[in-house]
Formats: sequence, structure tokens, C-alpha cells
Amino acid sequence: MARAPAGRHGTAAPAGATFERLDARRLQFDCEFDAVICLCQGAFGLMTADGHDATVIAGIARALKPQGRLALSA
Repeated sequence: MARAPAGRHGTAAPAGATFERLDARRLQFDCEFDAVICLCQGAFGLMTADGHDATVIAGIARALKPQGRLALSA
């Protein structure tokens, strides 16, 4: 399988894929992704006191193309 160049964090991505490691509260994408995989490592649900969960979900929804898919670990 061909590999794409390493991303900012040195992670090699399969051809046609990108991997980003970002603060999910500050996503700056608009309708750019067919799919999003969000590995929250237990943090999702712990940010509800400050309303950050809603911010994360809104950012993911904005980043996805219409009919895009989300895989979320909580």
C-alpha cells in the first residue's frame, strides 16, 4: 500500500487519507471530510460543565461533508 507523506506529527497516512491531532474544541474545517474518527480517550462527557461537548460536536458536524460519517470513542 502506498503511503502519503508524514503529517505534522510524523504520522504516515495511507494514500488519500490525512491524520490530524488537534484540540477538538477549536476545529477550523468546513465540509472537508467524508469521515471523522474522534478518539477522545475518556475525555468526552467530562467537559459538560463548561459546555465544551456541544462545541466539539458542532465543530465535527461542520467539518464533515453532507452525509459524512463520525466514529466517536467516549
